[in-house]
Amino acid sequence: MQNKNASLLPAWQQLKTIHQQMAYHQLIEAPFVNCQIQHQHLPQQALHHLFQLCQEQDLEDAQFQWLNQGIHTADEPQYMLLRQTSNTSHAARFQVEQAKQMIEQYANQIRQQQWLGYSDLAITDVVNIGMGGSDLGPKLCCEALAHVSDAPIRCHFISDADQFAFERTLKHLNPATTLFLVSSKSFNTEETLNNFKKAQHWVNHPQALQKHFIAITAYEERAKKHGFIHVLPIWEWVIGRYSCFSAINFISAIMLGYQGFQAFLDGAQAMDMHFLNTPIAANLPILLALIGIWNINFLKIPSHLMLMDDSRLRHFIDYVQQLDMESNGKSVNRYGEPIDYATSPIIWGGLGNPSHHSYYQLLAQGSHQVAMDYVSCHDPKNSYIQSLCEARKNVLLHGIKAEQGAKDSIHQQVAINHLHIEQLTPQSLGALIALYEHKVFTQAWIWNINPFNQPGVETAKRAIEASRNTMKSAVE
Repeated sequence: MQNKNASLLPAWQQLKTIHQQMAYHQLIEAPFVNCQIQHQHLPQQALHHLFQLCQEQDLEDAQFQWLNQGIHTADEPQYMLLRQTSNTSHAARFQVEQAKQMIEQYANQIRQQQWLGYSDLAITDVVNIGMGGSDLGPKLCCEALAHVSDAPIRCHFISDADQFAFERTLKHLNPATTLFLVSSKSFNTEETLNNFKKAQHWVNHPQALQKHFIAITAYEERAKKHGFIHVLPIWEWVIGRYSCFSAINFISAIMLGYQGFQAFLDGAQAMDMHFLNTPIAANLPILLALIGIWNINFLKIPSHLMLMDDSRLRHFIDYVQQLDMESNGKSVNRYGEPIDYATSPIIWGGLGNPSHHSYYQLLAQGSHQVAMDYVSCHDPKNSYIQSLCEARKNVLLHGIKAEQGAKDSIHQQVAINHLHIEQLTPQSLGALIALYEHKVFTQAWIWNINPFNQPGVETAKRAIEASRNTMKSAVE
């Protein structure tokens, strides 16, 4: 049984008393990803108490439940179920398999140029309309894996209600050969429906909804009320920021082909099995979670930098930002009671080489300590940029004590993880995403907060709508 507030646990109290600063170095290997924990000021004593914290919060019990039948509570969506090939007794397995068959059928038609528009020309461009989790995951996958795609299709994304962004995306497209994927779990998302109506007007043909639009939603009847004929299903238990292994990422199945999409799922499942079966001391998602807790709650480092050395992964920063901050940006526990410790870090970042000309000065000599996940991918094509980024990381890792004085010195950063992918493939990307899902879940479990809701977002939506109505009334 989890304790309501983690700060009441004996291990937490012991962690508060540890002041010794000692570098912790370890190479952790996981499916498709390894991590060199290069410079964490984490004494062995602190690591011992962090492991004890997992025991006191019954993390192994949570893993056992996931491994067997999933966690059967109202606020624990079965996010791993989307890529499981076992556990066939689960009530939702049949639904998931049926949806995957539809994804394969539709993707094959589009890729094989059998899906024709209103003028009987094959589809050449697919536009994904969605917000948040209905946009970030698919966009990440399509950009990160474009180099392995053989599809005769171009992929585009519209996520903002901004009219200029809408027009810029469609400027060079042909309505007769463009297919729109309208992704919304609730099919009530205002911005998404607004963009759908604009797209429908742009196509401007009686057969538009039949030949140029596919809805992806948990509420088929709502989509059909808007005139949709083609609907790919997800379900209420699929949370937006955990949805890129579902039909929400249909655009990747088009781009990669169904086999490539299945490989993406397989990579995630391999990381699932690592998370569920590996002892804590060698379990990469759990170790990253515990290191994050140490940095946030005990070293008081709230800022977490995601630094990519491969431009194909530039959208991974946005993806992790939503996954972590929307899941764990909480100040109350599962019971609605206030907690007295910080939770999610502030996620930010960018590409490693441009960072040298933007915020590297702050990293080198600023007064802030910043935790860092440096993510690299081996590719001979990119050896020059990789060497530059590796050198910059090493400078931060070791610092420089210049004889000339403080203005030429560089601070030593105290919290750097180096995650490395040998090749960027559908499997390795699936594993990398799942790694961060499990890290976020582990931290939420130990903090005893619910990572699967977002009450602040919902409250803000209502407040924004009320404010808009007030302004509208004032004008009238």
